[in-house]
Amino acid sequence: MGADRIQNGPLALSGTDAYDSPGALVVDAQNGVMSVVNNNKQLLTPGVTLAAIGPQVALTAITTAQTLLSKALNAGVLNVVGRWFRISGWLIYSSTGGNVATLSLAVTLGGVTLATITTAATNTAASTNLPIQFEFDLYVPAGNKGGGFSAVTTHGWVGANIGTAAAGAVTEYVDTNVAADTVTIGTNPAVGDTVTVNGTLVTFIVNGGTPVGNQVALGTTTTATATALYTFLAASTDTNIAKSTWTNPSAGVVLGVSIASNFTTFVGTSVPAKITTSTAAIDLTQALTLAVTIAASAAVPSAQLQTALMEIVN
Repeated sequence: MGADRIQNGPLALSGTDAYDSPGALVVDAQNGVMSVVNNNKQLLTPGVTLAAIGPQVALTAITTAQTLLSKALNAGVLNVVGRWFRISGWLIYSSTGGNVATLSLAVTLGGVTLATITTAATNTAASTNLPIQFEFDLYVPAGNKGGGFSAVTTHGWVGANIGTAAAGAVTEYVDTNVAADTVTIGTNPAVGDTVTVNGTLVTFIVNGGTPVGNQVALGTTTTATATALYTFLAASTDTNIAKSTWTNPSAGVVLGVSIASNFTTFVGTSVPAKITTSTAAIDLTQALTLAVTIAASAAVPSAQLQTALMEIVN
């Protein structure tokens, strides 16, 4: 068996390294992660606990999102093809009589919200120390090989007691994430503005112009421009674009849904003020903060994290 030791972080996905050496043992000393490269040149990692967190100071007067827990992840620790990261925990909260509120737990990475799960409304009776459990799984189908961003597929569940007694029944809520991305054209882009689709750059040209290659002629309205973009994407034979199916579900909106194995659709834009994209794509080569937040639709007096675990599953 060959051996490679990494002193200052995980492997880069570009260049020549242990990915090219089946049988290599990889020790990421910075993050405390040991992996092996199999015969298919895949980096496989047994479960590793990155953080075990005990009770935190209680949050109070919760309406807008507050951070339940967070951890700074070293650069590149998630930038591994097939990396599976899990964060789970347990907390208690109190409710106020007559002030019903839905509770929303969200996981964020580098400031990007990956998943949000919202409960039904709390009971009208005042209650204390009601339990909530949560779990979020992050999966990286394709890492960042240098430049650009990587999609992160995220799913999870929340089990919440929204009754009046701590020993009451717990209801489970799950996310509604799909491997999809939307493009909403709120303001017509200008000539030269771009949209990046699964790594392929698509450029807008003048209205009435003749597109060449990965170009789309602007429409006279946002609706017409979105339709033109959809028409191009749906007909494209570009390898990256063809990893997703494309629809034009409503005026000004284009939707991409992944059809390729182990892939998550990613759409970005050079003009976010004009074109809004929903994505879970992040530069995984950077140091990033992973956090779980809690918010409420009406004031909730308190919530306190009791325990949490962050671990690399693979």
